Amino acid sequence: MLEVKPCDITTTASFCKTNKITYTDGVTTLISATENDATLGSLVYDITDNKMLIKYIEPINDLLLADAILRSALFIAANKNIMDIYWKEPVPSELIEKLGFVKNIKDSSIDVTNLFSSCESCKKS
Repeated sequence: MLEVKPCDITTTASFCKTNKITYTDGVTTLISATENDATLGSLVYDITDNKMLIKYIEPINDLLLADAILRSALFIAANKNIMDIYWKEPVPSELIEKLGFVKNIKDSSIDVTNLFSSCESCKKS
C-alpha cells in the first residue's frame, strides 16, 4: 500500500544535501511516497509567511505518483490555511500543467482549489 507522508528533520536535511536543495530548519519539509519500505517518490517544500514553495518533485515521468505526492503537499497547505502556493525549478512547469494545478503560469502559482475539484475520484463522491 502506498504511503505518502512528511519525513523527519534528519531525513529531510540529508535528502536536501544529497540533492543540492537549500534546506532551512523549521521551513523545509520532505514528503516521501513509500511502498513496502521502498521510496517511490519525493517532494520538498518550504513554508514561510503563509506561503508554500514546491522546490522539488520526483518522479516527473509518473503522473499518477507525482499527482499523489503533490496532492499530499497541497492538503498540508490547505489544512494550515495556506492558499498561496508556488513552484520553482527544478519542478517543471509542464508537470504542474499536466496535473491541472496551474493558477498563473507567469508567477508559477498553484491553484489549491483544484485539490478536490480536479480529482476524478473526488468528483464521483
